[in-house]
Amino acid sequence: FVINSIVDGFICLLGFIGNALIVIVLQRDGVKTSNSVFLQFLAVSDSCYLVYGVIYLVLPSINKQTGYFGVFDEYKQYIVTAVMPFAWTALTASTWMVMVIAVDRYVVVAYPLKASRWCTAKKARWIGGTVVLLAILFNLVRWPRYYFVSFHSSVRTNATYLSHLKDDIPGWDKDLYRDVYHISLTYIFIFILPMAIMSAMNLLLIRELHKSSKRRWNLATTASSMKKLREEQSRNNVTHMLVIVITLFLVCQLSDFISAVVSSGDFNVNETCLQYYLGIKEALLVLGCSYNFYIYVLFYKRFRRSLVKLCGCSWTNLSHEPSMLYATQSTVFTLHNQPSKP
Repeated sequence: FVINSIVDGFICLLGFIGNALIVIVLQRDGVKTSNSVFLQFLAVSDSCYLVYGVIYLVLPSINKQTGYFGVFDEYKQYIVTAVMPFAWTALTASTWMVMVIAVDRYVVVAYPLKASRWCTAKKARWIGGTVVLLAILFNLVRWPRYYFVSFHSSVRTNATYLSHLKDDIPGWDKDLYRDVYHISLTYIFIFILPMAIMSAMNLLLIRELHKSSKRRWNLATTASSMKKLREEQSRNNVTHMLVIVITLFLVCQLSDFISAVVSSGDFNVNETCLQYYLGIKEALLVLGCSYNFYIYVLFYKRFRRSLVKLCGCSWTNLSHEPSMLYATQSTVFTLHNQPSKP
């Protein structure tokens, strides 16, 4: 009850608020980039997964503990069997979207000249729409396969279990479905391949950040070099933020991958430990769809400015860039804003 209702419920609430603000802030931002478009797609797919979190985790737990939300208990057979395929679709879209964001950011950082042609907002909208469509098509086969069963467990006396192996569909081979689709294709296209690409892109982004920090020492103090340095600092700010987002997402997804391996294999796992682990795993997945807004606020300067402007706050003291220190190998130069003439 504590994990499913209180923890997951609070995280879902923060996630809904944060994802809504992401879309609103980025929509009102004057600069439209591929990164901005992908982050909006990610916020929407994350919110869809949080709907699953509320319906499948929060409300049933509250119902069992307090008796509230009796309508769920009355129609749970229909609600749950529809929510699970919807959750898989949303999670697939979020996973692939983070993967696309990682690749897009590496192209922007490593190939800035080509990125102006490749990484445009228009192309990002097409790619984002394609990712969502492919996620829907990939999980379409799940919809007729889920059904609702209750079983008695030593941990939970009346547990909810969703099975993939529905037998009453003519022409379906349940063993073939389980081995080929539910295990092999799911492992490859939702876990192994996206996580491998995200990890590789993350390492490459970190390497590019190290290269960028070394280049600062070699820049002269001409006006053109100062402009390049400011642009590079702005790029690095976004890259730092995305590295954190991708890393946290990988951590949250890893828990789900371990759970999938354990549940699909013949492992002798203590049932009590497994139930607690599954609760923590679900909380991590919900967290993975809720933290982005708060990472943006902490590490994304442009997003923070846009949010403050949206809230109607004064940006007078922060609208000017602070004095920055530029260092070469031998001299440290301090640049100050030039005072305007009366």
